[in-house]
Amino acid sequence: DYKTAQEELLKANQNDPFIQCLLGQTYEKLGEKEKAIESYRKAAAATAHNPPAAQAVPFAKKKLASLTG
Repeated sequence: DYKTAQEELLKANQNDPFIQCLLGQTYEKLGEKEKAIESYRKAAAATAHNPPAAQAVPFAKKKLASLTG
């Protein structure tokens, strides 16, 4: 369930943009829009250079645009 996913994701590396995107999606499913936005902002600001980050950063930017207007 999403609550368990949230608990597990919070144990992971919070500087990883991929983790932040997953956390943002989890917060969305739990109805916690502000926390989702915060996670997507962290992911969008990431400077990591690896394949998951390469996908996570544009995804986070797209989600931010849809959630903030």
